[in-house]
Amino acid sequence: MNFAEKSASVFKRDIFLKIWTFLTGVIIARILGPANVGVWYILLMIPSYAEPFGRLKFDIASVYFLGKDKYKFGEVYFNLIAVTLFSAVAIIALFFWQRNFIFVNLLKNSLNERFLVYLMLLYVPFSFMNTAYSYLLLAKEDVRGYNSLCIIPPVISTSLGIILLILRMGLVALVATTLLGGFIGVFYGAYRIAKTERLICRLNIRMLRDFLNFAAKLYASGLISHFQLYVSGVLVAMYLIPSAVTFYRMGQQNALMFCMVTSALGTFLYPLVAKESGLRANEVTARICRLSFLMLSVLAVISAVIIRPAVYLLYGKAFLPQVSPFLILLPGVIFYGSANVLTSYFLGRGKPGIVLKLSLIPLVVQLALCLLLIPRLNIAGAAISTSLSYLLAGAFNIIIFASLAKIRLKDAVLPNKSDITILLSHLKKFFLQNNIITHLFFKPVL
Repeated sequence: MNFAEKSASVFKRDIFLKIWTFLTGVIIARILGPANVGVWYILLMIPSYAEPFGRLKFDIASVYFLGKDKYKFGEVYFNLIAVTLFSAVAIIALFFWQRNFIFVNLLKNSLNERFLVYLMLLYVPFSFMNTAYSYLLLAKEDVRGYNSLCIIPPVISTSLGIILLILRMGLVALVATTLLGGFIGVFYGAYRIAKTERLICRLNIRMLRDFLNFAAKLYASGLISHFQLYVSGVLVAMYLIPSAVTFYRMGQQNALMFCMVTSALGTFLYPLVAKESGLRANEVTARICRLSFLMLSVLAVISAVIIRPAVYLLYGKAFLPQVSPFLILLPGVIFYGSANVLTSYFLGRGKPGIVLKLSLIPLVVQLALCLLLIPRLNIAGAAISTSLSYLLAGAFNIIIFASLAKIRLKDAVLPNKSDITILLSHLKKFFLQNNIITHLFFKPVL
């Protein structure tokens, strides 16, 4: 499989997952209603925020060092799993240490049932382990295993969750099936790796030191990037009622759905840049960034036209307030999603510190605007703050990439005639041959 074929495979997987998540989300929203959906979104924030705080990014470092053939796979496997389990336990312990502060200051308007929170905490180790196994499979370039690991947990958890919701088991059903899906994902990842690799049970301090040096800045940048994406949702939960959380998070999730286009391309850009020469990596990255901007712009225009009738038909009139934040977020998402692939470029070049520096200013701007606008404009204030932050983040990434690659800014973001021809050609292939992005870029480049 070449780069384009791998990206196409991941893209098709993402399409399936997004459609699956969207359709099951409609069913769940219809059953629970706006208030309970808001509580569910808040419960999902627990593993979502545990990830940037507790996951040390050693999994990403493992891809880099395995790509350089510096350590044996089995030894990396053991050390990565050991650190992953340790960090998961540490973050759970930290939560219990600060549980009174969290419940009083962050969840006072949203959650009264602590049992659901404690139950959701059990999912954190499964979440961390699934991520570790996905990166190990990515390092092996096992596309089928990587895709399967991403699909199995959500499909199992949402399928069973909906069945139990129909049986009137409530939010407990969704939490329990999420745990089950996480467990099955870990089991599958371990089984897939065990088919070809042997675990070397030896703690390697030198390896861990190398991983720490690589991942330290990446950890900080990941934490900042996560806040940049989702801190507005936490502030909405703090200031507003659960139904407001529902409308804002649904609008934000639907807008960010377009980023699956760039995430599929960025997935395999990282190991490619780590292995290839600078000139070839620069050409591939620039082409991906331009095509991402083109595709996201087209999708944004279409979605802006159909969003209101689509929400009305699928969710019902009660969920129409999600349309406003969705439309406000679209401009920011176009720039953020287009430039998001450049993170893989910076990592592949061995420059994780750049990712950290590029995230700081947009995050500070977003926090200041959220604190100013949410009390005054409610979810519209959160959407305005977040969209401006996304715009800044995307612009900074593009400017720095153009400087490093020594290309003009317009060559990094503005599609040219050949890009449009390529996109139209492969859209035609998609409809006529059910083949989404095969040979997406010029063969001389890839």
